[in-house]
Amino acid sequence: MVTCLLNSALSSEQHLSRGYKLISTGDKVNQLWFADDGTLVSNSAKNCQHQGDAVERFLNWSGIEAKVVKCRSLAFRSRPKSEFYDPMLRICGQHIPFVGETGATFLGLPLDLSLSPDKIQHMITTKLEDLCQKVDEVSLPATLKLKLY
Repeated sequence: MVTCLLNSALSSEQHLSRGYKLISTGDKVNQLWFADDGTLVSNSAKNCQHQGDAVERFLNWSGIEAKVVKCRSLAFRSRPKSEFYDPMLRICGQHIPFVGETGATFLGLPLDLSLSPDKIQHMITTKLEDLCQKVDEVSLPATLKLKLY
């Protein structure tokens, strides 16, 4: 329900005009949601901050607290050279950490500006080893452990 209300609040023409225009369709996108994971999308850091301010007003109105520790920001500019940068966004009076400083996950997948194939393989291997260790620690017959692997 909260996602529906936020979607509605950010779907006004005022907020859509601050979105990012998709070249393929010409549509403007200003938000992406999956369950309670949300992403604000904008054509500039200033416009993204305006959208963040609208989210903050909604949170204040609804009595919901933002978990800034779980938030991440990311911006891209192509001039004078292509680069990612910290857009210095804020919500509820706190700076939203730049994904380049901290890394993050989105829908359970790693999000990092330097994800090389070697780093991805290392992350997957580490996760698999951790899960196998957890299965090993459970007192189950070997045949059941094999099914869990």
